[in-house]
Amino acid sequence: MSSHRSRHPWISGGRFTDIDAQAAHLHGYGQQYQQLSEGPFEGRFRSFDFEGELGIHFEVANRALAQAASTPAGRLSVCMLTAASEACTLNAGHFGLRQVAICPEGLVLEGKTSEGVSLCCMDVSNDLLPAQGRGFRAVRVLDDPLRSTQLRDLVHSGLSALTSLDVIANYPAAVKEFKSALGDLLWQIGIQQPEKM
Repeated sequence: MSSHRSRHPWISGGRFTDIDAQAAHLHGYGQQYQQLSEGPFEGRFRSFDFEGELGIHFEVANRALAQAASTPAGRLSVCMLTAASEACTLNAGHFGLRQVAICPEGLVLEGKTSEGVSLCCMDVSNDLLPAQGRGFRAVRVLDDPLRSTQLRDLVHSGLSALTSLDVIANYPAAVKEFKSALGDLLWQIGIQQPEKM
């Protein structure tokens, strides 16, 4: 594994040739990978940490993988693709650019990803969600093309703006606005379809 710490201490990342080392990079989720296609493993991981309230993680691997992760207490896990890819599945449902996966605390998200898939997974404190949006009780893969595009755009534009700043601690209003907008949009995505137990 090779890793680097950018000039921003809230950004970390690395390149991995060990599949278990890449899986362990998402702390607290007990993430497990199983390689499904042949050949040496190569992967990349990049993380943006917002003082423990929000983590945004990008990862890509050159091999097809079976993955599983369990969301810790007080958190919500959200996953989406960052680019078009071969067919993927999450919790036995189709997973593409139109879909967003939501996994509440204590539940497990399982999936199969093809070679070269680029994923964005967010570790969100329940405190960032509107009070009425903290009651997610089931893992869901939601088909919401409009809001999934809005979510990708918000993450991209927010991270681009914030990484252009020298020290984000000096811009608390901008950070708060980004986290608030993200929490509101996740709530809007989550209420589009009824809970299924």
